[in-house]
Amino acid sequence: MKTQKAFTWIELIVAIGIILILLALLFPAIYSARMIGDPRLTQPPDEARRFFHPNGMSMVRPEDWQVFIDDMGPKRERLTFQASGKASNFYYEISVTAVKTTESEQIPPEMQDMINPADFTATTFQGQKAFEHIGHVPTIRRRVPNLVFGKLYFFRNEYCCLLTYTFHNRKYEVPKNLPLYLESFQIPERLNQSVPSPTAASITTGE
Repeated sequence: MKTQKAFTWIELIVAIGIILILLALLFPAIYSARMIGDPRLTQPPDEARRFFHPNGMSMVRPEDWQVFIDDMGPKRERLTFQASGKASNFYYEISVTAVKTTESEQIPPEMQDMINPADFTATTFQGQKAFEHIGHVPTIRRRVPNLVFGKLYFFRNEYCCLLTYTFHNRKYEVPKNLPLYLESFQIPERLNQSVPSPTAASITTGE
């Protein structure tokens, strides 16, 4: 009887081990099914998916990502692309905000709560001067990857522009195609400030 009992315990341990291995293999597929959009940005920007904000600024939208247009107050509007987990509290986001400047290369009052120049270092963007800040936050939950975020501000056509991104990654890395999506940002010489934008509007776009 003792030998039979020992054999039964071994079988149970082996069965549990097989179940855990299967769950580990299935988790990525389950995770992807719960996501809206591909957070890895495996495909480079496609001009056919360029999305225009009502005021005229635009950027190429990652495939299947949702679009949000936020009215953040007078003269400050934001265009956001987002891929989010349906049953989680983490998300992947790229957004851009543009505000007209009253003085050359001066951060307007409407953006001073979003930009602290002391946190930024000089860089280049689209071949011109820009300022960048990159940071990360370690996760405190086992199934939620670490948070990587970045801000990039620059001046174009009398406007102060702020590009931001947020990604979750265990190795504090961002997708290799992210710079290409950021570079796809375009702004006309004059934004159409007379066009009202819906407040926190989510726009569903089909492929």
